[in-house]
Amino acid sequence: MNKNLYKKNNKFGFSIMEIIIYFSLLAMISTLVTTNIISLFKNYNITRSNQEIEYNAINILDKLTRDTRDAESINITDSSFSVPQGAVSLHITSSTNDNASNTIKFYLNNNKVKYMKDGVDFGNISTNAVNVSNFKIYYISASSTEAIKVELTLDTIPHLNSSSISKNFYTTILLRE
Repeated sequence: MNKNLYKKNNKFGFSIMEIIIYFSLLAMISTLVTTNIISLFKNYNITRSNQEIEYNAINILDKLTRDTRDAESINITDSSFSVPQGAVSLHITSSTNDNASNTIKFYLNNNKVKYMKDGVDFGNISTNAVNVSNFKIYYISASSTEAIKVELTLDTIPHLNSSSISKNFYTTILLRE
């Protein structure tokens, strides 16, 4: 009777070896899961940073394109062409009063593209999450048209990542006549 009781208890218990094997398997699986979760968060942050760069590029270039196309002329003396921290100043006739003229200026200051209208600074067009490292404007003049070419470089550092993401954007905008 003692032998049966001993076999019964031994059948349901775990040996030290089994416990060590189970814990080592659990540790390996936990490490794999944790590594995959961290990788997932890194990829998510990289994707969000790319989206933020794209959003800023669209916002800056769209505003600059609309205002340049509405411009009557480009103020060459108040603009900075062919330099990484460029600026462009535009004369726009008011749509409500033909005699009124507005001056709009786009310029780079502290790695942010700023917008100024009639000497009043309206602040950043770019968001704080993205730095503008290059805002180069080129002036193009032909016999009957004026245009500007824009080179824009945006960069950011995603969370949980040490390397930065940088993208270049280009556009050419003709003034309407």
